[in-house]
Amino acid sequence: MRKIVIISLLLALSSISFAQKKAKTTLKGVIVQKPWTKSTQSYCAQGSAYFVIKVKDKEYVLENQTNALLDYFLNSRVEIKGYFRQKEIKNEPMGQYPIDTMPTDDVFRCTVFVVQSIETKK
Repeated sequence: MRKIVIISLLLALSSISFAQKKAKTTLKGVIVQKPWTKSTQSYCAQGSAYFVIKVKDKEYVLENQTNALLDYFLNSRVEIKGYFRQKEIKNEPMGQYPIDTMPTDDVFRCTVFVVQSIETKK
């Protein structure tokens, strides 16, 4: 029993360490809300309206894991900290897909930026 507790504790500590290592990416840009479309970006967001951060000429779909409402930061310059995560969405046989891609696999893969902290920048 004691070995199980020690192993569980070590596993928990290693997962905390791993989560802390992922939180090293910082993006600076403008938060924009996008409407649902049949684009790969919208499909990746998996919602009706979703948020992206525009960094120069690139946009990254946001997955908010903070208590902050992203609506508060709309059209504002922000600095967000978090990490990129590959998302997998199971393709449904009779489901709808982005107009610019056809499913060739059982899973649609895309990347989102997981927001762990956000603050306004001038």
